Amino acid sequence: YTVPIITASGLGKQYLIPGWRLGWLIFQDSRHGSIQDVKKGAQRLAQVVLGASRLAQVVIPAVLDPCNESDVAAIAQWKENLYTQVEDQAALLCGLLKECQGLEVIHPQGAMYAMVKIHARLFDEDIYDDVSFMKLLLEEE
Repeated sequence: YTVPIITASGLGKQYLIPGWRLGWLIFQDSRHGSIQDVKKGAQRLAQVVLGASRLAQVVIPAVLDPCNESDVAAIAQWKENLYTQVEDQAALLCGLLKECQGLEVIHPQGAMYAMVKIHARLFDEDIYDDVSFMKLLLEEE
């Protein structure tokens, strides 16, 4: 490789498992060894941080390397359904937010959140910035 690459992933993100802080880094260094020190530092840090639970560790092989074709197909179908559901929910949320006067929505493109710009000048005098908007929104809830 001519450019070093660090890839980060994990089960918590891929399978939407809150609290499962189980992930990994893949280091693809350049031919010059540009990120050797970064990799060594990450390895030292990983040895200090508390590890994943036994249950999470047992699941890793089954999820990352399923034993049979039916498991592979089931995982692929589950992921496809999950992605479709998340995309549909994002479209619904963004569509509803776009109907709100004074809000400008930036539709997510792969993120699990949407950015919303608040045009405070379009509201009454009680809303003069994003913080005042959020305070009033929380009081309303």
